[in-house]
Amino acid sequence: MKKILLMGTALLLAGFCIALGSCDDDNDNTNYTSPTVISEFDVDFDRELLELVDVSVTYTDFTGTTYTEKVTTDDWKKELRSSEFPVTTSYKLNVTRKANVALTRDYYDLDAEVKFEADSHFKKEKQPAIADREFYLSRREHVPAAEVEAEINNIIEASKALDIAYRFTLTGNHATGTPL
Repeated sequence: MKKILLMGTALLLAGFCIALGSCDDDNDNTNYTSPTVISEFDVDFDRELLELVDVSVTYTDFTGTTYTEKVTTDDWKKELRSSEFPVTTSYKLNVTRKANVALTRDYYDLDAEVKFEADSHFKKEKQPAIADREFYLSRREHVPAAEVEAEINNIIEASKALDIAYRFTLTGNHATGTPL
């Protein structure tokens, strides 16, 4: 009986150790066998703002293929990875007013922020950001309904200028990014 209990305990501990080892999916611990660039585009729009505007992102991946994806959540992200150099990528934010949406609240939260970051990775090291841009299209919360239309127009106008394109090249084992 002691042998069965001991074997059961050993199997349980082994399973626990395997489970703990598989929980870590942090990018910094990934062993990239060749230099790799990882670019991330992050769109954060308040839910109340997404009820009033349509948002999409048109992006070109590292193979040169262009896609358009609708932003339906308040925290939309796209991550691209490449270990082939040189490569380019681009992101364009598209914001339009939804038709026939009535303002039913007295106040709205209209925060809108977009971030772009690209990092270079090699072996288990994440090197400093090679591209990093942040745009605040609106930082307004608790906006009175009478001011919502003007703020949406400001967001739409600001989004037209948000067109990000980078070319990534390799110097030694470190990628560098140049805006296009």
